[in-house]
Amino acid sequence: MQITIDTSEPLTAADKAFLSSLLGVTTTTIVTEPKPTPTPAKPKPAPEPTPEPEPEPEPEPEEDLIGGEPTVQDAVDAATALVNAGQQAKVKAALKSIGGDRVSNIPQSKVAAFIAALEG
Repeated sequence: MQITIDTSEPLTAADKAFLSSLLGVTTTTIVTEPKPTPTPAKPKPAPEPTPEPEPEPEPEPEEDLIGGEPTVQDAVDAATALVNAGQQAKVKAALKSIGGDRVSNIPQSKVAAFIAALEG
């Protein structure tokens, strides 16, 4: 035999007396809590995606549109024109005057002096 007692309401004195006479023991109150029904967990809102920082644009190489300082390529072009015209000695003398061994190895700081030596 199984007796189920609804514990949502407190037992009256008469109920306690009946149970004690039925069981032949003194009244003992055992309180058991009903298992809580699990409440469905609220889904967490998805975190907002952090915007990726825009990549910084790579600096474009500056072009000399106005025609400022001569470049190493300008020196190579001038020397090539003189060598093709048979004036290798002039190119060698200009290289010697700036302390260079090859036109393509001239540092940018000495290009103007090399071209001036070629023209002079």
